[in-house]
Amino acid sequence: MARQARTVLPFKLQATAELLTANAGLSVLGEFIRAVGVPRWVDQCPPAPGSARGYVPEDYVMPLLLMLSGGERSLEDLRVIYADEGLRHLLKIDHTPSTDAVGAFPPSMWELARAWQA
Repeated sequence: MARQARTVLPFKLQATAELLTANAGLSVLGEFIRAVGVPRWVDQCPPAPGSARGYVPEDYVMPLLLMLSGGERSLEDLRVIYADEGLRHLLKIDHTPSTDAVGAFPPSMWELARAWQA
């Protein structure tokens, strides 16, 4: 009598071409941040970028919030968010400034963030 192979888990794995993310929990946080209006609030505060190619404040703030919530602590850790195509696709993050650009974030925005924490 032939012995039939048994599986432990009741599902099968298949290859997929869909984008996957290891940071799925951050997508829930990102949706919450947008639902409570943080991007609208942040975009209203500072002056608009000087050029048509500049980043709006949301482009700086969303990756920072996601990075810090994911347990990262350094500006270089923003690369974790930038490299996660699945997360960026879920949250519709199209524009991501470089870590150098975030480090040179307008000083008025850093002052605004400190005031918001107080």
